[in-house]
Amino acid sequence: MFYVGVLPGCIGQYQLKERIIKEKKCSELWTNVTIRLKTNDYNVVLRCTNLEFYERIRAQLKPGMKWFNYETEWTLEYIIPLAHMYNHVLPLTIHTRNGPRPITMEDMYICVNVRPVWNHECSINKFRTPEHKEVIEKCIEIINYLDNEK
Repeated sequence: MFYVGVLPGCIGQYQLKERIIKEKKCSELWTNVTIRLKTNDYNVVLRCTNLEFYERIRAQLKPGMKWFNYETEWTLEYIIPLAHMYNHVLPLTIHTRNGPRPITMEDMYICVNVRPVWNHECSINKFRTPEHKEVIEKCIEIINYLDNEK
């Protein structure tokens, strides 16, 4: 099974790394990693399947980011840092057409709040304080994702 697990501020030492290292050793062709993923495995933390998460990250990769240089040159991070949400924002309620919608820490773990970044950017972003507008926009994106998931 392929689970990323709970993501700290920057993802690193979890099963994704182990999977990529195994794949790197087993194959020199890295053009079709998606076939090797168990697409039906649902990650309850990220609230998506492995394939959906892989495709979401792949679509966000910057030039030079390849699966073989994952973690040596780039990693994954939360767009809105979890520590910021926990220490400064929560509890938070977004008012939608369907009424008030509370945002929880569990909501902040989902795949919509994860992106690939270069390692040097990750260490800089770890202490970044996002603007209030950015937090609200991401929370609305999360709510829309969760509503469409149902």
